[in-house]
Amino acid sequence: MYMSPQELQRRHRQLRQALEQAYAQTPWNSRQIDRIADELTETARALARLEMLSARLSPPDRPERRAHAT
Repeated sequence: MYMSPQELQRRHRQLRQALEQAYAQTPWNSRQIDRIADELTETARALARLEMLSARLSPPDRPERRAHAT
């Protein structure tokens, strides 16, 4: 499933919050924590792939041209 960068960032934020909430529960539900952590890892990897792809596709920075005084 394709997700936009904004959707991936929102999903990453939601998963981080869900993981915090899962760790706040006592006793810990290790299956829930593992599932959330796995989803968080996959989302972070997808974001990293998008960032790498974006960096490859963006044109290189060009130095600013200045007019020479005559």
